[in-house]
Amino acid sequence: MNHFMTFKHQSRKKIISFAALVFLLSLFVVSCQSPNSPVIDGSTGGGQQNENSIVTINGTVVDSVTQIAVDSAIVRINYGTEIVTLTDAYGKFAASFTLDAADTVIISVIKFGYSLTVSSEVYSPGDNKTPTIKLKSNSNSSGKSGPPVAIFLASQSSLSLGVKESGAPESGKITFQVIDSLGKAIDFANSVAVKFTIGFGPGGGEFLSPDSSYTDANGQASVFLTSGTKAGTVQIIANILVGSKNVTSIPVTYAIHGGLPDQTHFSTGPQYVNIPGLVVYGVIDKITAFVGDKYANPARPNTPVYFTTTGGIIVGSSNTDDHGRATVDLISAAPEPIDAILGPGFARVTATSSDENFNLVTYTIPILFSGSPYITCTPSSFDIPNRGSEFFNYEVKDQYDHPLSSGQSITVEVDGDNVKGNGDVSINLPDTQSWGWTQFSFSITDTDTLEVPRSVSVSIKTNGPNGGTKYSFSGIVR
Repeated sequence: MNHFMTFKHQSRKKIISFAALVFLLSLFVVSCQSPNSPVIDGSTGGGQQNENSIVTINGTVVDSVTQIAVDSAIVRINYGTEIVTLTDAYGKFAASFTLDAADTVIISVIKFGYSLTVSSEVYSPGDNKTPTIKLKSNSNSSGKSGPPVAIFLASQSSLSLGVKESGAPESGKITFQVIDSLGKAIDFANSVAVKFTIGFGPGGGEFLSPDSSYTDANGQASVFLTSGTKAGTVQIIANILVGSKNVTSIPVTYAIHGGLPDQTHFSTGPQYVNIPGLVVYGVIDKITAFVGDKYANPARPNTPVYFTTTGGIIVGSSNTDDHGRATVDLISAAPEPIDAILGPGFARVTATSSDENFNLVTYTIPILFSGSPYITCTPSSFDIPNRGSEFFNYEVKDQYDHPLSSGQSITVEVDGDNVKGNGDVSINLPDTQSWGWTQFSFSITDTDTLEVPRSVSVSIKTNGPNGGTKYSFSGIVR
């Protein structure tokens, strides 16, 4: 039978056993699971689980009067092993665990502003239950509170701060709530000292003030976090001492973001340094600015960065993400670039922002717009003696002697009897602006032991994003 024990009056509170109180004292030192994910029990042992022994609970917690879902209620499931989880925005919670035989499962629900509610029912292996648990509000109840049993986050002034001298807020307020066993805020008579600690932080000098505080008439205590010189995540933990036991809050997370851009930590990089922009219009090359502050942290999110180009067109601006990256598209189009120093085919892409002193920070990179392929070879004829070899130097480049773009293939085919080609006979070009990737070589060797003159033809071919072309010639092998 499924029934709910709701404690409505002060006289009924005495029914709560000492064991139940101990049961609640440990409530907030157990890690919470996601309400939408199955929770597997903590038992250990070898062997394979029997699917027929798994019990599944998909429950809902609602207000007993309004029937509205209760968010972030703490649900504790006890079947010999303990599970703790939270309800989601729809009041839903879920758990899966293994029972070897029929057993009593106790579900306890606690929420600030509501009385403790307990459901006790016999569950059997293979059960799939969907209980609805109704919480009774105690907002209109009067009288003194009981002693503290739990502490949790009540409010947070913001979710993020800026590093020192970043121009963003450097201090934030975190308020914790302490409640009794019925979910009521503890009063002055039961005021308790709350100790605040940083559980994890970037180690840039961030600190809490004060390090401890007594709860007020509403059962609340507040602490201020002040950022340091490093960006990162900070976890703040509140702890109270109840008798001889520590009751600890779930860690509260604060993000510390970087400051304004700094020239030393400002740079730009392309997805490709070489695109076939003189051959195809509409080729997209992603350009990313990497923006850091003076402490070498990523600049604070949504810092604007502006972009210009001397060739093609470019998306004008982008805001940085949490890693200080701002990315835009460079698009091959008119005008075809001509750089005063690097020559035709080179565009200069410039990213700019401003620092804390209103000075311009800037970074410029060259992007090669490569053109159509051309092939030359020296020598272009040959007469190779028996068992001899001939070496050839050839070039594959565009009309301005620049390398072709990434993905362009080059092959050398030697067609003849008892001959072999060696060297740069099969190449896939990398993404490069280096002239070294325009110059190649190969050799032809006569492998016939008999001196038999014969004709051999050679074809050098290239195909890829820049287009295709072929260069052919022939000679004699003896």
